[in-house]
Amino acid sequence: MKTCVTENLYNLHRERLLNLIQSKVEDVQKAEDLLHDSFIKLQTCCESGCECERPKSYLFRLVLNTVFDYFKKRKKHRSTNLLFSTMVQDSAPTNHQDNCDLILCVNSFLNETTLDNRIAYEQVDLLQQSQVDVAKALNIPLPTLKSRVQRTRKFLKGRIEDCCQSNHARCI
Repeated sequence: MKTCVTENLYNLHRERLLNLIQSKVEDVQKAEDLLHDSFIKLQTCCESGCECERPKSYLFRLVLNTVFDYFKKRKKHRSTNLLFSTMVQDSAPTNHQDNCDLILCVNSFLNETTLDNRIAYEQVDLLQQSQVDVAKALNIPLPTLKSRVQRTRKFLKGRIEDCCQSNHARCI
């Protein structure tokens, strides 16, 4: 097994890794930051004595995981979902055939699902709570929660598509 050597890896693969990150992240400065974060993680790993048989593969996987983590954190920090959930809760149900305002439609469509499915969907997708935490709070197995959320997503997608096909001018 070879011990990781970060400086050599950095010099050899910096440009390719930066191009890889920039293909996923549009902001050039953010791409540089993510590359830097990746090498810090690699350095930390090497200082702790990790050994890897294929350092190049390990490095590319580490960079991709860093980019994935960046998008995961960004998703959690977006306030649009919380704003959307507040608007859905505050809005009164409407006849979605007459007015295809998406937020009002989603609220109306959610009222058509079972209470269990609605609660699972709202907590996971609208309030952005972790599925594990929601499953524990509802005292149900995780696979059951995931099924409820997926079932509700599929239902909402179908209802929105049906509504927008018949009222496409109002959905744009």
